[in-house]
Amino acid sequence: MGIRSDVVVALKKNLVDSLTEEQKTAWFGAADRKLEHEEGTLYHWDHTKWYFEEYDHLVSLYEWLRSQGYDDFLVVVACHDYPESFDGDLGFWAI
Repeated sequence: MGIRSDVVVALKKNLVDSLTEEQKTAWFGAADRKLEHEEGTLYHWDHTKWYFEEYDHLVSLYEWLRSQGYDDFLVVVACHDYPESFDGDLGFWAI
């Protein structure tokens, strides 16, 4: 049994447009919700095992995100310790 989290990944349009179909499927295909806006897209997972340092698809997502501009995305991982824990959180959505 593992810890489950609610997770959101928000990407500005320039990042969404740069994704391949393979990346979209691997990284966001299992999202419970996808909200699109002219400025970007938000992907949301409910009660998921988000082991970003263990699962290959999440490791590759985080590697890709770290190579992008931190102002162009936001990841929030709300686990049982949230808001005291920031593990897995990454980026900053700049206006």
